[in-house]
Amino acid sequence: MQNATIFDKTRQRTQRNKYASEIADYNFLIDHAAQSIIDRLSVITLKFDKVAIYGGRTPAKTLQKIISALNAKTVFLCDYAENLCHDMARTLPDTNILVVQSDAEWLPFANHSLDACIGIFEHHSLNDLPGALVQAQRALRPDGLFLAAMPGADTLYEMREAMQRAELDLYGGMSPHIFPFADKQQYGALMQRAGFALPVVDSEHLQVSYTNIFKLFHDLKSMGEGNYLTARNKKNLSRQFFDTCEKIYRTENGFTDESRFDVTFEIIHLIGWAPDKTKQQQPLKPGSAETSLTAILSSDE
Repeated sequence: MQNATIFDKTRQRTQRNKYASEIADYNFLIDHAAQSIIDRLSVITLKFDKVAIYGGRTPAKTLQKIISALNAKTVFLCDYAENLCHDMARTLPDTNILVVQSDAEWLPFANHSLDACIGIFEHHSLNDLPGALVQAQRALRPDGLFLAAMPGADTLYEMREAMQRAELDLYGGMSPHIFPFADKQQYGALMQRAGFALPVVDSEHLQVSYTNIFKLFHDLKSMGEGNYLTARNKKNLSRQFFDTCEKIYRTENGFTDESRFDVTFEIIHLIGWAPDKTKQQQPLKPGSAETSLTAILSSDE
């Protein structure tokens, strides 16, 4: 396991517990990501016996659609925050659903015990993402499915740059305000490193319109995505800082209409399978080809 503590997990859980009652009004990004997961599950014909779903901030109706799409006999609904666990137990009362307080960074499941593991806006804020992916792969039975959705590197990249410039101009230094999201290539490499077979990584970009910077950060905080970076500036930021940041953002990104501006969110989707030599296509062994490339290229036809 890595020792880096990029994220303050205690603060993360505190924020999720604090805003648990409000998240349903602000989780539009999480719901969009979950709906995309449903679309991907619709083309998978396999049946799943036992599955784990990390994502207590997902709307109950959407979680129910995911559970129905999986058609599983036993479902573990997991989240790090106890208040969200209580909400899932209350809104999804079913004998085949078990609610577990668990962080996606430390899976409580035995090796080869799950048929599917799904993460909805969970894996972007783990201190040891490589280790978490290894755990997920090991928890799956052969040919088990791993499916996750999370913010990607292009998320709020324009706002990150504006905040850095504003802080430099006003205070002569910088501190992190927006998470260091990974990109598709990095996620793909991590999936291969974790031992997933047939990994696929794709992404989509969303433009969301806001009237001012305060509404943006209110939405982020209310969906449980406030700043819980360990290296964050723990002092309250001034109104002048946010006004300067918004001015820089509008100027640099061409938003001349003072009523609104757009921000970018990138959602990355990961799909991988636990290795199974009996069911999955395998690469040919080196030297097993029956026709040489030289013969093909030198052919007169």
